[in-house]
Formats: sequence, structure tokens, C-alpha cells
Amino acid sequence: MQSDRDSVAKQYRLILSPVPLEQPFWATATPEERPERLHQWVHHKDGPNLPDEALRRENIYD
Repeated sequence: MQSDRDSVAKQYRLILSPVPLEQPFWATATPEERPERLHQWVHHKDGPNLPDEALRRENIYD
């Protein structure tokens, strides 16, 4: 019975290893890539715009 458990344990052994951390963009980007990526981010159209009421003076300080 013990040998059966040992063989099953060996068959289904899980080996964990650390995942290498990915470097952030700012750490690996060249000086040419940084302004290009900023330009792409500024001109993206995917996100929602602020509603008009958010830009009214009386609502800015709420």
C-alpha cells in the first residue's frame, strides 16, 4: 500500500520554480522608443472621454 502511494506521489510531483520578473518598459526602452510610445498613448481613442459635467467649474472642486 505504501509503495503504491510512493509511486503515485512520484508520478504526480509538482516542481515549482520562480518566474523571472519582466523588466518594465521604462527600464528597457531606448530614447527613441520612449517618445514614440508616449505619442501612441496620448493619441489612443479606446478609452471613454470625460463627460461635459466633469469639466464644469462648480464640479471640479467637489
